[in-house]
Amino acid sequence: MRFRYFVLLEIALVCVSFTQLLAAHRYGSINRPFELADPLLTQGKDPALAILLIGVAVSLLAFFVINRAKGLWRALSMGLFFLLILGVVVAGTQVLGLPTPSVAGDALGLRGKNKQQGQQKKNKEQSGKGQHSTEEMEFRDNYNDEADRSPVAVVLFHDDYSPPQGVYYFRQNAFSQYNGRRLVTTTRDDVDTDIAPGFPTTSFAIPHDFVVAGVRKDLKTTMALLADHSRPPGLESPISLTATENSNPSRFLRSYEVESAALDTEYLALIGAEAGKKEWTASEWKYYLAAPKDPRYDKLAQSIVDEMPEALKSDPMAKSVAVVSWLGSHGTYSLRHGYANAEDPTAAFLFGEKIGYCIHFAHAAVYLLRQLGIPSRVATGYAINEAARQGGSALLLSSADSHAWPEVYFQDLGWIVMDIFPEQSLDSPPPPPDPDLQRLLGSCCAESVLCKWARILRQPKPVAF
Repeated sequence: MRFRYFVLLEIALVCVSFTQLLAAHRYGSINRPFELADPLLTQGKDPALAILLIGVAVSLLAFFVINRAKGLWRALSMGLFFLLILGVVVAGTQVLGLPTPSVAGDALGLRGKNKQQGQQKKNKEQSGKGQHSTEEMEFRDNYNDEADRSPVAVVLFHDDYSPPQGVYYFRQNAFSQYNGRRLVTTTRDDVDTDIAPGFPTTSFAIPHDFVVAGVRKDLKTTMALLADHSRPPGLESPISLTATENSNPSRFLRSYEVESAALDTEYLALIGAEAGKKEWTASEWKYYLAAPKDPRYDKLAQSIVDEMPEALKSDPMAKSVAVVSWLGSHGTYSLRHGYANAEDPTAAFLFGEKIGYCIHFAHAAVYLLRQLGIPSRVATGYAINEAARQGGSALLLSSADSHAWPEVYFQDLGWIVMDIFPEQSLDSPPPPPDPDLQRLLGSCCAESVLCKWARILRQPKPVAF
């Protein structure tokens, strides 16, 4: 009453209390704070509206602190006007959608819009063709993704599928062109043609030349994206993309259906497969075998093969398994180590402490495999343990699931994921997706799919005369 400027302190205290209450709600985590969200989620309700109403209440409190009108009617009229503004905000949020989660810490080139993508977007979306853009995969020092657990996509499985290695891989991009220091996206049109260049507006097929029967399983998934991506991720290996109507724009930026031919057999069943493709030109073979000139790579690759049983030393699949197994047993996983300033970051990792994260392991595997004459590349996207599905049909992907892994090409089999699982780790594994949030967003995605089929079934059938 005496010091009117202290009202600023009062407002600051109200704002701090409010942000402290809902600080865990950042990055699109609508399942937090747990004290607020858990009772609503268990009833199948969306906590977002409750959080908006709390915002309205706090805003009203701040308003009455600021407003010192001396008349009852004047105070009521100002309050009603303020309520009208808040009503427009809440209604507009329901119509226009919730704020897009802020996703940071992307070292794999998965999210954000590409500069070249806008110029070629129309042609790419309609035909699925076009030159590859040059997204980058960065070697970072002391990379930290602990602060970024934001959900980025929801996957709805239309069919049952259990991956042979116990991990779902959602490939988004591939890095196969060696530029003298690292692997980058290709600048050629005749390689990596299985990578979708853009999002579909209708439907387009992705070129593939592998045999599905017996080795791969044909299955469909629906991808609903919660954050911007430079390319459409899809369960390996996508063979077609189909745009679907986003009937829940308040939750998802876009949705599309992916038809995949995912690997459905163990590595041992692929023993005897021939590496590469007979139809490749000499230029294509040279491209997929390009590697650093450092003789230490060849020496290490040969030493790994020398430890193999004599009967398997000439088999490409057996050698591939030996390389990734060696890296898994000799390397240590950690996001806190980096070699970004080294002339060859992979060499600094591989011939040094062997402490690094997925980008280091994937590059090391590809360089060693190429020394052995096995065509390989680094793929990026999301990798998440099968157990995260928890028996449901929906799977929630977060930024913490971003991953890079090596892939090897085999005749009639296509690109096969050959991931590395380090036996030692200095970092704790990322937490599994919150089951309530996964169930909520999965049901939103499922409702979109059901609405699509309901509209199709309601369409009048053509009459034959």
